[in-house]
Amino acid sequence: MALELLMLASLGLLIGPTISALGARVAPAGALLDGFAFALVGVLVVAFLVPDVVGRLGVFGLLLTAGGATVPWVLHRLAAGYRSVGVLFVALAHAAVDGAVLAVGSDEPALAAAVVAHRLPVGVVVVVAARAARNPTRTMWAVTGAMVAATAAGFVGAPGLMSVLPDGGPAMLEAVVAGCSCTSS
Repeated sequence: MALELLMLASLGLLIGPTISALGARVAPAGALLDGFAFALVGVLVVAFLVPDVVGRLGVFGLLLTAGGATVPWVLHRLAAGYRSVGVLFVALAHAAVDGAVLAVGSDEPALAAAVVAHRLPVGVVVVVAARAARNPTRTMWAVTGAMVAATAAGFVGAPGLMSVLPDGGPAMLEAVVAGCSCTSS
């Protein structure tokens, strides 16, 4: 099941660039998909992930979720001075965490669905960000490919990472990712 989730997440990331490559005649589909993914992730996080995390970790889980919600903002601020290199690093790190979550969190259907669903708007963001590049089409596909590779690396490396975390490690990771998902989709 985990490998199927990795494939779905990678396909979700590819939808934005594919819609862009098809041209303006399908642009409304991209906006609709973006809105749908944003709403779906919000519902999954609030209705399923936060209650699960609070049930497993108590108030600490809620604090981790709130802290996770600040991570995209902090990373955006840190990357601001470095423009494209910083943003690319953040995007690849985010993709690797997504892959790790898919590998170890596949028994949590809501978490896996949130990760897969939020990949749709991430693909759209890659398209928009690539417009500023000298060669937007090449940049769009190169960044998307790098993000798919980073997701796979996170997926492969996750079991080793989980073996060094404390017993509540997967629940802690779930809490932080739930918070991040609310603000980065």
